[in-house]
Amino acid sequence: MEYKEISVNDLIVNPNNDRHGATPTEDTAINWLFENKPREMKELALRICNAGRIFDAPLVVLEGRKYLVKDGNRRVTCLKLIHNPARAPKKFSNFFHDLHKSFRKTISRTVTCQVEKDFTVADEIIGLRHNGTQRGAGQLMWGAREKANHANRTSGKSDYEWPQLVERYLIERKYKNEADSIKRSTLERVLKAKKRRIKLGIDLGSDGKIEAISEGFDPLPLFLRLAKDMRDNKLTLKETLVSADVDNYITELESDGLLPSNTAETGKSFDQNTNAFEAESHQTAPNRKKTTRKPTPQRRKRHTLIPSDLDYSFRWNVGQTKISTAWEQLQFELSLDRHKFSISVVLRTLLEMVSKDYKKRTNLSDRGSLSKDLRKIAEHLAEQGTIDKKTHTDVLRIFTDNSSTMSIENLQRVLHSNSQIPSEDDLTSMWDCIEPFIVEALRTTQNASA
Repeated sequence: MEYKEISVNDLIVNPNNDRHGATPTEDTAINWLFENKPREMKELALRICNAGRIFDAPLVVLEGRKYLVKDGNRRVTCLKLIHNPARAPKKFSNFFHDLHKSFRKTISRTVTCQVEKDFTVADEIIGLRHNGTQRGAGQLMWGAREKANHANRTSGKSDYEWPQLVERYLIERKYKNEADSIKRSTLERVLKAKKRRIKLGIDLGSDGKIEAISEGFDPLPLFLRLAKDMRDNKLTLKETLVSADVDNYITELESDGLLPSNTAETGKSFDQNTNAFEAESHQTAPNRKKTTRKPTPQRRKRHTLIPSDLDYSFRWNVGQTKISTAWEQLQFELSLDRHKFSISVVLRTLLEMVSKDYKKRTNLSDRGSLSKDLRKIAEHLAEQGTIDKKTHTDVLRIFTDNSSTMSIENLQRVLHSNSQIPSEDDLTSMWDCIEPFIVEALRTTQNASA
Protein backbone atom coordinates (compact mmCIF):
# COMPACT_ATOMS: atom_id res chain seq x y z
CA MET A 1 0.00 0.00 0.00
CA GLU A 2 1.12 3.51 -0.82
CA TYR A 3 -0.42 6.95 -0.94
CA LYS A 4 0.00 8.86 -4.18
CA GLU A 5 -1.13 12.18 -5.69
CA ILE A 6 -3.13 11.34 -8.81
CA SER A 7 -4.75 13.65 -11.35
CA VAL A 8 -8.54 13.60 -11.31
CA ASN A 9 -8.42 12.90 -15.06
CA ASP A 10 -6.44 9.71 -14.39
CA LEU A 11 -9.10 8.31 -12.05
CA ILE A 12 -11.86 6.08 -13.45
CA VAL A 13 -15.23 6.04 -11.71
CA ASN A 14 -15.86 2.30 -11.37
CA PRO A 15 -18.48 1.02 -13.86
CA ASN A 16 -18.74 -2.14 -11.73
CA ASN A 17 -19.06 -0.49 -8.35
CA ASP A 18 -20.73 -2.80 -5.82
CA ARG A 19 -23.16 0.01 -5.04
CA HIS A 20 -24.96 -0.53 -8.35
CA GLY A 21 -23.43 -3.60 -10.01
CA ALA A 22 -22.13 -3.84 -13.57
CA THR A 23 -22.76 -0.86 -15.90
CA PRO A 24 -21.34 -0.37 -19.40
CA THR A 25 -19.18 2.73 -18.91
CA GLU A 26 -17.89 5.31 -16.46
CA ASP A 27 -20.60 7.75 -17.62
CA THR A 28 -23.39 5.27 -16.92
CA ALA A 29 -21.97 4.75 -13.43
CA ILE A 30 -21.97 8.53 -12.87
CA ASN A 31 -25.55 8.79 -14.16
CA TRP A 32 -26.64 5.99 -11.79
CA LEU A 33 -25.31 7.87 -8.78
CA PHE A 34 -27.32 10.97 -9.66
CA GLU A 35 -30.45 9.06 -10.57
CA ASN A 36 -30.45 7.10 -7.31
CA LYS A 37 -28.77 9.48 -4.85
CA PRO A 38 -29.29 13.03 -6.18
CA ARG A 39 -29.66 14.75 -2.80
CA GLU A 40 -26.62 12.98 -1.35
CA MET A 41 -24.46 13.74 -4.40
CA LYS A 42 -25.31 17.46 -4.35
CA GLU A 43 -24.68 17.66 -0.60
CA LEU A 44 -21.30 15.92 -0.99
CA ALA A 45 -20.27 18.23 -3.83
CA LEU A 46 -21.17 21.29 -1.76
CA ARG A 47 -19.24 19.99 1.24
CA ILE A 48 -16.16 19.34 -0.90
CA CYS A 49 -16.35 22.86 -2.32
CA ASN A 50 -16.84 24.51 1.06
CA ALA A 51 -13.96 22.54 2.58
CA GLY A 52 -11.73 22.92 -0.47
CA ARG A 53 -10.83 19.24 -0.30
CA ILE A 54 -12.00 15.72 0.38
CA PHE A 55 -11.28 14.16 3.76
CA ASP A 56 -10.83 10.47 2.98
CA ALA A 57 -8.41 9.15 0.39
CA PRO A 58 -10.08 7.08 -2.37
CA LEU A 59 -8.94 3.47 -2.67
CA VAL A 60 -7.66 2.77 -6.20
CA VAL A 61 -5.91 0.07 -8.23
CA LEU A 62 -3.81 0.54 -11.36
CA GLU A 63 -5.64 -0.34 -14.57
CA GLY A 64 -3.53 0.24 -17.66
CA ARG A 65 -2.22 3.78 -17.42
CA LYS A 66 -5.04 5.00 -15.19
CA TYR A 67 -6.41 4.10 -11.81
CA LEU A 68 -9.76 2.39 -11.17
CA VAL A 69 -11.58 3.68 -8.08
CA LYS A 70 -12.54 0.78 -5.82
CA ASP A 71 -13.82 2.89 -2.92
CA GLY A 72 -14.65 6.60 -3.00
CA ASN A 73 -16.53 6.74 -6.31
CA ARG A 74 -18.96 9.40 -5.09
CA ARG A 75 -16.10 11.67 -3.98
CA VAL A 76 -14.22 11.23 -7.23
CA THR A 77 -17.39 11.78 -9.28
CA CYS A 78 -18.03 15.09 -7.54
CA LEU A 79 -14.45 16.24 -8.11
CA LYS A 80 -14.61 15.31 -11.81
CA LEU A 81 -17.85 17.21 -12.37
CA ILE A 82 -16.70 20.28 -10.40
CA HIS A 83 -13.75 20.54 -12.79
CA ASN A 84 -15.67 19.39 -15.89
CA PRO A 85 -19.38 20.20 -15.47
CA ALA A 86 -20.06 19.24 -19.10
CA ARG A 87 -20.00 15.59 -17.95
CA ALA A 88 -22.76 16.13 -15.39
CA PRO A 89 -26.20 14.66 -16.11
CA LYS A 90 -28.39 17.27 -17.82
CA LYS A 91 -30.59 17.78 -14.76
CA PHE A 92 -27.52 18.76 -12.70
CA SER A 93 -25.64 20.71 -15.35
CA ASN A 94 -26.44 24.18 -13.99
CA PHE A 95 -25.59 23.06 -10.45
CA PHE A 96 -22.07 21.94 -11.40
CA HIS A 97 -21.48 24.86 -13.77
CA ASP A 98 -22.13 27.19 -10.82
CA LEU A 99 -19.71 25.21 -8.64
CA HIS A 100 -17.13 25.25 -11.40
CA LYS A 101 -17.29 29.05 -11.68
CA SER A 102 -17.05 29.57 -7.93
CA PHE A 103 -14.58 26.91 -6.82
CA ARG A 104 -12.47 25.69 -9.78
CA LYS A 105 -9.47 27.71 -8.56
CA THR A 106 -9.64 26.46 -4.98
CA ILE A 107 -10.26 22.74 -5.60
CA SER A 108 -7.10 20.82 -6.52
CA ARG A 109 -7.02 18.78 -9.73
CA THR A 110 -5.01 16.07 -7.97
CA VAL A 111 -6.17 13.72 -5.26
CA THR A 112 -4.23 11.83 -2.61
CA CYS A 113 -5.24 8.19 -3.13
CA GLN A 114 -4.55 4.91 -1.37
CA VAL A 115 -3.07 2.71 -4.06
CA GLU A 116 -3.28 -1.08 -3.82
CA LYS A 117 -1.55 -3.30 -6.36
CA ASP A 118 -3.62 -6.40 -5.62
CA PHE A 119 -7.34 -6.41 -6.53
CA THR A 120 -7.96 -9.07 -3.88
CA VAL A 121 -6.50 -6.90 -1.13
CA ALA A 122 -8.58 -3.94 -2.33
CA ASP A 123 -11.75 -6.04 -2.22
CA GLU A 124 -10.88 -7.21 1.30
CA ILE A 125 -10.52 -3.58 2.43
CA ILE A 126 -13.89 -2.71 0.87
CA GLY A 127 -15.53 -5.65 2.65
CA LEU A 128 -14.16 -4.55 6.01
CA ARG A 129 -15.41 -1.01 5.44
CA HIS A 130 -18.86 -1.70 4.06
CA ASN A 131 -19.99 -5.27 4.69
CA GLY A 132 -21.05 -5.06 8.33
CA THR A 133 -19.25 -5.77 11.57
CA GLN A 134 -18.24 -9.35 10.64
CA ARG A 135 -18.01 -10.30 14.31
CA GLY A 136 -15.75 -7.35 15.01
CA ALA A 137 -13.36 -7.61 12.05
CA GLY A 138 -15.31 -5.06 10.01
CA GLN A 139 -15.97 -1.41 10.71
CA LEU A 140 -18.18 -0.93 13.76
CA MET A 141 -20.95 1.61 13.21
CA TRP A 142 -21.48 4.26 15.85
CA GLY A 143 -24.48 4.01 18.14
CA ALA A 144 -26.31 6.85 19.85
CA ARG A 145 -23.67 7.23 22.57
CA GLU A 146 -20.74 7.49 20.17
CA LYS A 147 -22.57 9.92 17.88
CA ALA A 148 -23.47 12.13 20.83
CA ASN A 149 -19.89 12.08 22.16
CA HIS A 150 -18.60 13.16 18.75
CA ALA A 151 -21.21 15.92 18.45
CA ASN A 152 -20.37 17.20 21.92
CA ARG A 153 -16.65 17.19 21.24
CA THR A 154 -16.77 18.86 17.84
CA SER A 155 -19.71 21.26 18.11
CA GLY A 156 -20.70 21.38 21.76
CA LYS A 157 -24.18 20.17 20.80
CA SER A 158 -25.85 16.79 21.04
CA ASP A 159 -29.21 15.18 20.30
CA TYR A 160 -29.15 13.58 23.75
CA GLU A 161 -28.63 16.50 26.11
CA TRP A 162 -30.83 15.32 28.99
CA PRO A 163 -29.72 11.66 29.01
CA GLN A 164 -26.11 12.86 29.21
CA LEU A 165 -27.01 15.20 32.07
CA VAL A 166 -28.53 12.24 33.93
CA GLU A 167 -25.38 10.19 33.26
CA ARG A 168 -23.22 13.00 34.62
CA TYR A 169 -25.49 13.32 37.67
CA LEU A 170 -25.08 9.62 38.44
CA ILE A 171 -21.34 9.53 37.79
CA GLU A 172 -20.74 12.50 40.11
CA ARG A 173 -22.50 10.52 42.85
CA LYS A 174 -20.35 7.40 42.25
CA TYR A 175 -22.96 5.44 40.27
CA LYS A 176 -20.97 4.86 37.09
CA ASN A 177 -22.36 1.36 36.46
CA GLU A 178 -25.87 2.75 36.62
CA ALA A 179 -24.90 5.62 34.29
CA ASP A 180 -23.60 3.06 31.80
CA SER A 181 -27.04 1.40 31.82
CA ILE A 182 -28.69 4.52 30.40
CA LYS A 183 -30.02 4.05 26.88
CA ARG A 184 -29.89 7.55 25.55
CA SER A 185 -32.49 7.35 22.77
CA THR A 186 -34.99 5.79 25.19
CA LEU A 187 -34.40 8.27 28.01
CA GLU A 188 -34.49 11.17 25.57
CA ARG A 189 -38.11 10.29 24.75
CA VAL A 190 -38.99 10.34 28.44
CA LEU A 191 -37.28 13.65 29.24
CA LYS A 192 -37.48 15.72 26.06
CA ALA A 193 -40.86 17.34 26.92
CA LYS A 194 -40.58 20.13 29.49
CA LYS A 195 -43.96 19.29 31.04
CA ARG A 196 -42.67 15.78 31.80
CA ARG A 197 -39.49 17.11 33.37
CA ILE A 198 -41.61 19.37 35.57
CA LYS A 199 -43.72 16.35 36.52
CA LEU A 200 -40.52 14.47 37.36
CA GLY A 201 -39.34 17.42 39.44
CA ILE A 202 -36.17 18.34 37.56
CA ASP A 203 -34.86 21.32 35.61
CA LEU A 204 -31.58 22.71 34.29
CA GLY A 205 -29.72 24.82 36.82
CA SER A 206 -27.67 27.94 36.13
CA ASP A 207 -24.51 25.81 36.32
CA GLY A 208 -25.71 23.62 33.46
CA LYS A 209 -26.46 20.68 35.74
CA ILE A 210 -29.69 19.01 36.81
CA GLU A 211 -31.40 20.48 39.85
CA ALA A 212 -34.60 19.63 41.75
CA ILE A 213 -37.44 22.12 41.40
CA SER A 214 -39.15 21.03 44.63
CA GLU A 215 -37.60 21.75 48.00
CA GLY A 216 -36.37 18.62 49.72
CA PHE A 217 -36.68 16.44 46.59
CA ASP A 218 -33.73 14.22 45.70
CA PRO A 219 -33.81 13.02 42.03
CA LEU A 220 -31.24 10.29 42.68
CA PRO A 221 -33.71 7.45 43.46
CA LEU A 222 -35.69 8.43 40.35
CA PHE A 223 -32.64 8.29 38.10
CA LEU A 224 -31.53 4.99 39.59
CA ARG A 225 -34.96 3.53 38.93
CA LEU A 226 -34.85 4.75 35.32
CA ALA A 227 -31.41 3.20 34.87
CA LYS A 228 -32.55 -0.08 36.45
CA ASP A 229 -35.64 -0.31 34.25
CA MET A 230 -33.54 0.32 31.14
CA ARG A 231 -30.99 -2.25 32.23
CA ASP A 232 -33.73 -4.82 32.85
CA ASN A 233 -35.53 -3.98 29.57
CA LYS A 234 -38.60 -2.81 31.46
CA LEU A 235 -38.19 0.60 29.82
CA THR A 236 -37.25 0.24 26.15
CA LEU A 237 -37.49 2.36 23.03
CA LYS A 238 -40.67 0.53 22.06
CA GLU A 239 -42.40 1.59 25.30
CA THR A 240 -41.54 5.24 24.62
CA LEU A 241 -42.73 5.58 21.02
CA VAL A 242 -46.26 6.57 22.10
CA SER A 243 -46.76 9.62 24.32
CA ALA A 244 -49.57 7.92 26.25
CA ASP A 245 -47.28 5.01 27.13
CA VAL A 246 -44.61 7.39 28.46
CA ASP A 247 -47.22 9.17 30.56
CA ASN A 248 -48.44 5.83 31.94
CA TYR A 249 -44.86 4.94 32.89
CA ILE A 250 -44.45 8.27 34.69
CA THR A 251 -47.75 7.60 36.52
CA GLU A 252 -46.25 4.31 37.68
CA LEU A 253 -43.16 6.12 38.97
CA GLU A 254 -45.44 8.51 40.82
CA SER A 255 -47.39 5.67 42.42
CA ASP A 256 -44.07 4.23 43.59
CA GLY A 257 -43.25 7.45 45.42
CA LEU A 258 -40.42 8.56 43.17
CA LEU A 259 -41.78 11.96 42.13
CA PRO A 260 -41.78 15.20 44.16
CA SER A 261 -45.48 15.15 45.05
CA ASN A 262 -44.99 11.86 46.90
CA THR A 263 -41.49 12.38 48.30
CA ALA A 264 -42.41 14.78 51.07
CA GLU A 265 -45.41 12.65 51.97
CA THR A 266 -43.52 9.41 52.33
CA GLY A 267 -40.45 10.73 54.14
CA LYS A 268 -38.45 8.36 51.93
CA SER A 269 -34.86 7.75 52.93
CA PHE A 270 -32.26 6.42 50.54
CA ASP A 271 -29.06 4.70 51.56
CA GLN A 272 -26.42 5.81 49.07
CA ASN A 273 -24.00 3.21 50.39
CA THR A 274 -26.32 0.41 49.26
CA ASN A 275 -26.13 -1.01 45.74
CA ALA A 276 -28.63 1.17 43.91
CA PHE A 277 -30.13 -1.55 41.77
CA GLU A 278 -30.84 -3.70 44.81
CA ALA A 279 -32.24 -0.87 46.95
CA GLU A 280 -35.94 -0.98 47.77
CA SER A 281 -37.68 1.56 45.55
CA HIS A 282 -40.75 2.15 47.72
CA GLN A 283 -40.83 1.62 51.47
CA THR A 284 -44.07 2.17 53.35
CA ALA A 285 -43.59 4.96 55.89
CA PRO A 286 -45.84 5.40 58.95
CA ASN A 287 -47.37 8.64 57.64
CA ARG A 288 -47.91 7.36 54.11
CA LYS A 289 -51.26 6.25 52.80
CA LYS A 290 -50.97 2.65 51.82
CA THR A 291 -51.47 2.13 48.12
CA THR A 292 -53.55 -0.96 47.49
CA ARG A 293 -53.17 -1.04 43.72
CA LYS A 294 -51.56 0.84 40.89
CA PRO A 295 -53.71 2.71 38.42
CA THR A 296 -54.50 0.61 35.35
CA PRO A 297 -53.49 2.38 32.14
CA GLN A 298 -56.33 2.84 29.69
CA ARG A 299 -55.90 0.76 26.57
CA ARG A 300 -55.86 2.90 23.46
CA LYS A 301 -58.37 2.20 20.73
CA ARG A 302 -56.43 1.27 17.62
CA HIS A 303 -57.88 2.08 14.21
CA THR A 304 -54.91 1.37 11.94
CA LEU A 305 -52.24 -1.33 11.95
CA ILE A 306 -49.48 1.21 12.66
CA PRO A 307 -50.86 3.51 15.39
CA SER A 308 -51.59 6.86 13.78
CA ASP A 309 -50.41 8.90 16.79
CA LEU A 310 -46.79 7.75 16.49
CA ASP A 311 -44.18 10.03 14.92
CA TYR A 312 -41.27 7.94 13.67
CA SER A 313 -39.56 10.95 12.03
CA PHE A 314 -38.33 8.88 9.10
CA ARG A 315 -36.13 10.60 6.51
CA TRP A 316 -37.37 8.87 3.36
CA ASN A 317 -34.58 8.55 0.81
CA VAL A 318 -34.56 8.41 -2.97
CA GLY A 319 -35.79 4.96 -3.98
CA GLN A 320 -38.05 4.60 -0.93
CA THR A 321 -41.17 6.22 -2.38
CA LYS A 322 -43.15 2.98 -2.57
CA ILE A 323 -42.02 1.99 0.91
CA SER A 324 -43.16 5.33 2.34
CA THR A 325 -46.50 5.03 0.49
CA ALA A 326 -47.14 1.56 1.93
CA TRP A 327 -46.16 2.78 5.41
CA GLU A 328 -48.52 5.77 5.23
CA GLN A 329 -51.40 3.59 4.08
CA LEU A 330 -50.86 1.23 7.03
CA GLN A 331 -50.55 4.13 9.47
CA PHE A 332 -53.20 6.56 8.26
CA GLU A 333 -55.46 5.21 5.51
CA LEU A 334 -56.35 1.52 5.90
CA SER A 335 -58.77 0.82 8.74
CA LEU A 336 -58.46 -2.37 10.78
CA ASP A 337 -62.22 -2.84 10.95
CA ARG A 338 -62.81 -2.40 7.19
CA HIS A 339 -59.59 -3.20 5.29
CA LYS A 340 -58.11 -6.38 6.80
CA PHE A 341 -57.43 -7.99 3.43
CA SER A 342 -55.85 -4.83 2.02
CA ILE A 343 -53.73 -4.44 5.16
CA SER A 344 -52.48 -8.02 4.76
CA VAL A 345 -51.47 -7.40 1.15
CA VAL A 346 -49.81 -4.04 1.85
CA LEU A 347 -47.99 -5.41 4.92
CA ARG A 348 -46.65 -8.36 2.92
CA THR A 349 -45.53 -5.92 0.19
CA LEU A 350 -43.93 -3.60 2.75
CA LEU A 351 -41.89 -6.44 4.23
CA GLU A 352 -40.63 -7.46 0.80
CA MET A 353 -39.71 -3.89 -0.20
CA VAL A 354 -37.92 -3.25 3.12
CA SER A 355 -36.03 -6.51 2.70
CA LYS A 356 -34.86 -5.67 -0.82
CA ASP A 357 -33.94 -2.11 0.14
CA TYR A 358 -31.99 -3.25 3.21
CA LYS A 359 -30.01 -5.83 1.21
CA LYS A 360 -29.24 -3.30 -1.49
CA ARG A 361 -28.09 -0.51 0.82
CA THR A 362 -26.09 -2.71 3.20
CA ASN A 363 -24.68 -5.16 0.61
CA LEU A 364 -26.30 -8.08 2.42
CA SER A 365 -26.39 -11.32 0.43
CA ASP A 366 -29.65 -12.69 -0.99
CA ARG A 367 -31.00 -15.73 0.89
CA GLY A 368 -33.54 -16.77 -1.73
CA SER A 369 -36.90 -16.33 0.01
CA LEU A 370 -38.56 -13.51 1.91
CA SER A 371 -38.64 -15.32 5.25
CA LYS A 372 -34.97 -16.28 4.94
CA ASP A 373 -34.01 -12.76 3.94
CA LEU A 374 -35.90 -11.27 6.88
CA ARG A 375 -34.21 -13.70 9.28
CA LYS A 376 -30.83 -12.73 7.85
CA ILE A 377 -31.63 -9.04 8.30
CA ALA A 378 -32.74 -9.68 11.89
CA GLU A 379 -29.45 -11.48 12.58
CA HIS A 380 -27.55 -8.58 11.00
CA LEU A 381 -29.36 -6.02 13.18
CA ALA A 382 -28.88 -8.14 16.31
CA GLU A 383 -25.17 -8.56 15.54
CA GLN A 384 -24.79 -4.78 15.37
CA GLY A 385 -26.74 -4.36 18.62
CA THR A 386 -29.50 -2.44 16.85
CA ILE A 387 -32.27 -4.72 18.12
CA ASP A 388 -32.31 -6.48 21.47
CA LYS A 389 -32.41 -10.21 22.13
CA LYS A 390 -36.15 -10.33 22.81
CA THR A 391 -37.01 -8.56 19.55
CA HIS A 392 -34.66 -10.87 17.67
CA THR A 393 -36.35 -13.93 19.21
CA ASP A 394 -39.86 -12.64 18.46
CA VAL A 395 -38.96 -11.89 14.87
CA LEU A 396 -37.37 -15.29 14.26
CA ARG A 397 -40.46 -16.99 15.67
CA ILE A 398 -42.75 -15.13 13.29
CA PHE A 399 -40.48 -15.66 10.30
CA THR A 400 -39.99 -19.40 10.90
CA ASP A 401 -43.25 -20.77 12.39
CA ASN A 402 -45.29 -21.49 9.26
CA SER A 403 -48.22 -22.91 11.24
CA SER A 404 -48.80 -19.74 13.25
CA THR A 405 -51.48 -17.23 12.31
CA MET A 406 -48.80 -14.59 12.91
CA SER A 407 -46.35 -15.64 10.22
CA ILE A 408 -45.04 -14.62 6.82
CA GLU A 409 -46.43 -17.86 5.44
CA ASN A 410 -49.91 -16.93 6.65
CA LEU A 411 -49.69 -13.57 4.90
CA GLN A 412 -48.67 -15.44 1.77
CA ARG A 413 -51.68 -17.77 2.12
CA VAL A 414 -53.98 -14.76 2.34
CA LEU A 415 -52.87 -13.69 -1.16
CA HIS A 416 -53.69 -17.06 -2.71
CA SER A 417 -56.60 -18.31 -0.61
CA ASN A 418 -60.19 -17.86 -1.73
CA SER A 419 -61.41 -17.24 1.79
CA GLN A 420 -58.64 -16.75 4.35
CA ILE A 421 -58.37 -13.30 5.91
CA PRO A 422 -56.48 -12.74 9.19
CA SER A 423 -58.29 -11.33 12.18
CA GLU A 424 -57.66 -7.88 13.59
CA ASP A 425 -55.95 -9.45 16.62
CA ASP A 426 -53.67 -11.54 14.40
CA LEU A 427 -52.60 -8.49 12.41
CA THR A 428 -52.00 -6.22 15.40
CA SER A 429 -50.19 -8.96 17.35
CA MET A 430 -47.93 -9.64 14.41
CA TRP A 431 -47.19 -5.94 13.91
CA ASP A 432 -46.47 -5.34 17.59
CA CYS A 433 -43.87 -8.13 17.50
CA ILE A 434 -42.10 -7.06 14.31
CA GLU A 435 -42.48 -3.27 14.65
CA PRO A 436 -39.09 -2.66 16.39
CA PHE A 437 -37.42 -4.81 13.73
CA ILE A 438 -39.03 -2.96 10.79
CA VAL A 439 -38.36 0.46 12.30
CA GLU A 440 -34.68 -0.27 12.94
CA ALA A 441 -34.26 -1.85 9.49
CA LEU A 442 -35.64 1.33 7.91
CA ARG A 443 -33.48 3.58 10.08
CA THR A 444 -30.40 1.54 9.13
CA THR A 445 -31.08 1.94 5.41
CA GLN A 446 -31.69 5.66 5.84
CA ASN A 447 -28.46 6.09 7.80
CA ALA A 448 -26.59 4.00 5.20
CA SER A 449 -27.71 6.48 2.53
CA ALA A 450 -26.87 9.60 4.56
